[in-house]
Amino acid sequence: MYRVMIVDDEFYIRKSIVNRIDWKAYGMEVAGEAANGQEAYQLVPVLKPDLMFVDIRMPVLDGFDLTSLLAEEYPDIVIIIISAYNDFEYARKAIATGVFDYLLKPLEEKELDQTLKRLSSRLEEKRRREKVLDLHDFQNVYLAGQEFACFSVYEGSGQQSSSENQRAVEKWLAGLGETARVIGHGMPLCQVFCVWNEKLDLESLEKTLKVLAQEIWAEGRTAVGISNVHKGSGETDKDGFCHCVAEAVAASKEKLFDASRQVFCWSEHRDASYEVSPYNTPKLDMVYSALSKKDYKMAGQGLISYLHSFDWGKFRDAITIEMIVGTVIECLFRAGWDTGMSSEVQLYTNDFRRENFILMFQGAQEIRDRLCRLIVVLTEEMSSKDSSDLASRIALYIQKNYGGNLQMEELERQFFMSSSSLLLAFKRKKNMTITAYVEAVRMEKAKELLKSGLCNVQDTAEAVGYLDANYFCKAFKRYTGSTPSKYRMGE
Repeated sequence: MYRVMIVDDEFYIRKSIVNRIDWKAYGMEVAGEAANGQEAYQLVPVLKPDLMFVDIRMPVLDGFDLTSLLAEEYPDIVIIIISAYNDFEYARKAIATGVFDYLLKPLEEKELDQTLKRLSSRLEEKRRREKVLDLHDFQNVYLAGQEFACFSVYEGSGQQSSSENQRAVEKWLAGLGETARVIGHGMPLCQVFCVWNEKLDLESLEKTLKVLAQEIWAEGRTAVGISNVHKGSGETDKDGFCHCVAEAVAASKEKLFDASRQVFCWSEHRDASYEVSPYNTPKLDMVYSALSKKDYKMAGQGLISYLHSFDWGKFRDAITIEMIVGTVIECLFRAGWDTGMSSEVQLYTNDFRRENFILMFQGAQEIRDRLCRLIVVLTEEMSSKDSSDLASRIALYIQKNYGGNLQMEELERQFFMSSSSLLLAFKRKKNMTITAYVEAVRMEKAKELLKSGLCNVQDTAEAVGYLDANYFCKAFKRYTGSTPSKYRMGE
């Protein structure tokens, strides 16, 4: 049964959707409900929904911001937007964020039936193509007496969905007389496949995957890691098979040290040529001493000095980098616990807390620089004991740059944080979404420009960051109740 979650701030609408639909007829069941976007976001890892009905206008975190968060962290969840607003721009924005459908309240039974049937068909096809096998069962059924290897695929641009990756890989390898199955669909940040045959040629597999990477992932930051070849037996050897998976994922991390390549083999892996011990250094002793005194500024300076004490250009082993990052994150958690701000610290360090986070970066120095920036932000927050500072800095940046690019990707670059961290931190302290704040700043500036009489409507739209004057006019009327032309004339 596919799991459904209903997200709407109106209790009776939620109950209406839950009770009026024969969910079993579509192979679905209601897993839970939420009254706002933040509550829904927090419940997703608990309820694990396959489908979410999401209202647009909700308190705390609205439907569009929730959809953005889900698209980044849970791209496999299907979203259906439900709204009382028959607005083309709303629908266009919803489609742009990748939602499955946009339905108007009150929900019409016929339209809802057609949408759910269409969705059910798509989910069944997706499940058939993306069947993930348990490692234990997979080995027992397929690998006895076979030679096998695993390979991982990380497609950093996000242009290829996991199902498209799987179909492309299986199609190519089937042409070579080999069979591939996805066995790690839930692996953090990557897919892991297993390929097997009576006699497996690792060199041939590497050549095939190089061609595949160039053909379908040429524009992306792709990292493909290939394990050694192993021999399957009739006996259960789950640990050995998991070791094969680990080899593939570890090999893909070599892209951190050679951005010109896409395919990496574990057989080429060598011990680190520049070995360091990230633990028990005098600099860390100073950091721990500063933390014990709650001198967060000194602790932050010590952590940055600790990071710069290593020659990151000489690192050739991802494990060493992971240990250094883990040491810093542990210090940040310790500081967070001491100040009662652990939830904030967790938000700001989300990227580095992910398993296989190295796959997200293009070089060791980028990891160091991003981590240094986070240390500065966090220790400033801890020193002031006022987590509203981040929201204030976001607000100030928007006020200064309202006419430019204020997409989440740009804000991520400016503040060195993921969009989920920015959205939740801002909403928590300002009690409004970043999207709503951007619109408010732009509209207030537009009112000033129109009142001055120095700008016409087209110029005003461009000055406050709207390339589409028609969309600006609709947004302005929704915000003020008047069209820009009438407002300019004082009507």
